[in-house]
Amino acid sequence: MSRIAFLMPTLNAQTYLVEAIGSLLCQSHADFDLFVLDGGSTDATLDICRALQKQDGRITLLCTPSSSPSHCINDALDNLPHEYLLIPHADDVSVHERAARQVAFMRQSPELIVSGSNTHFWLHQKIGELDINHYSGFKTCPAEHAEIRCQLPFWWSFSIPSLILNGAAVWENALRCDDKWRMSSDWWFYWQAAQAGRVANLQEPLISYRHHDDSDGTSQRPLLAQEALMVCLAEWDAQSGGFEADAWKRLITGYMRQVKWIWLQGAPFRRIARMLTGQ
Repeated sequence: MSRIAFLMPTLNAQTYLVEAIGSLLCQSHADFDLFVLDGGSTDATLDICRALQKQDGRITLLCTPSSSPSHCINDALDNLPHEYLLIPHADDVSVHERAARQVAFMRQSPELIVSGSNTHFWLHQKIGELDINHYSGFKTCPAEHAEIRCQLPFWWSFSIPSLILNGAAVWENALRCDDKWRMSSDWWFYWQAAQAGRVANLQEPLISYRHHDDSDGTSQRPLLAQEALMVCLAEWDAQSGGFEADAWKRLITGYMRQVKWIWLQGAPFRRIARMLTGQ
C-alpha cells in the first residue's frame, strides 16, 4: 500500500473526468493510491472509472449511492490509513509535480495539518458545437498560518482542490466534513483544521481550477454564499473572537446585502476584521 492517497469525489462527472484522472496518473511521484468516491452517478462516470481501473491498478472505485461528497470523504477518512491524503476535484487538472512538491513540503514541515497551493483558473464554455477554454486568471493564496487564519472568515484562504492533509493529524483531531453544510462543508472542514493546528500554502500553482456552468461555484452561487455567511457566524459565535457578536452580524449581514458574495471583496472584510479585533 502506498503512503499517499488521492480521494476524488464524483457525481455525474463524465465531461472532465478522463482529463482529471489522467493528470493524477501521470504524476512524477507515481507511488500512490487513487480512490474515486462516487455518490450515485447516472451518466458515464462509472463506466469511465471502470475502464481506467482496468488499465491502472492504482485506481479503486468506491460507490456509495445517494451519498453527498462530504459523506463519501468521511467514509474514506475513517478507513484509509495513508500518511497523506489529497482531495482533487473531478473537473480540475493537477500539474505533473503536484504530489511530489506537496509531499516534500509536508515532510519538511511535519507540524502542518493541511497545506495547499496557488491556482490557475480556466473558464470552460460550450458555444454551439464548440468547447472553448479561456485562461481566466491566477490566484495567490496567503502563505503563512497566521495570515490564513486571519483571512479565512472573510476570504478563500485555500484553493480547496489543491489541499493535502496530514492523515495522522486528521485522525488525531477527529476532523471530518459536516453534511449540515451542503455547499460549504469543505470550507468548514478547513476552518476546523486551521484551529486544530498549523496550515500553510505553497507559493506556486499546482492545479488548474475549471469554472463551468455545471460547477457548484457557478450553478449554486446563492446557496454557497448564504452557507459561507452562516459558517462564519456560527464559528465566530462559538469562539466569541474577542468582539461583540451582534456587531459582527450587523456588519457582515449589511455588507452581504450589497455584494452577495462573501469573498468577492476581500479588502473591506479585512478592514472589518481589523476593526472588530483591534488589530
